[in-house]
Amino acid sequence: MSSADAAPVPEGAKCKLAVIRGMRVGKTYGINPGQTFLGRTGEEPVDVNMDEQERPGQVFAANRHACIYFENHSLAIEDLGTSFGTFVNRVKLPPNQRHPLKADDIIQIGSVQLKVQVKAKQRTGVQK
Repeated sequence: MSSADAAPVPEGAKCKLAVIRGMRVGKTYGINPGQTFLGRTGEEPVDVNMDEQERPGQVFAANRHACIYFENHSLAIEDLGTSFGTFVNRVKLPPNQRHPLKADDIIQIGSVQLKVQVKAKQRTGVQK
């Protein structure tokens, strides 16, 4: 991943994923510093549970389907070698390679779409 492709995340910003297509449109999931796993409940825990977003009979997400990395003021996503793949802005990601993410990118797993949101920390107080 080239750092030139990644938009820096402002210091103290909160990052999250908002469901724009799925069973619970409008639900948000926090993106943790370090790693945030997207997938289905199973042997290994996940942070973004696709069980509650995919329709029964239309299951595409693997247990640990993808991982979002929030490190060094940047975001990246990696498809963890899944059968159906992970898409960002309608482009299928190569498996097991990190891809930069920025605000307003759309992540798609199966029919579920998640929008990356970055909220900068509000400044308070009088500037000196």
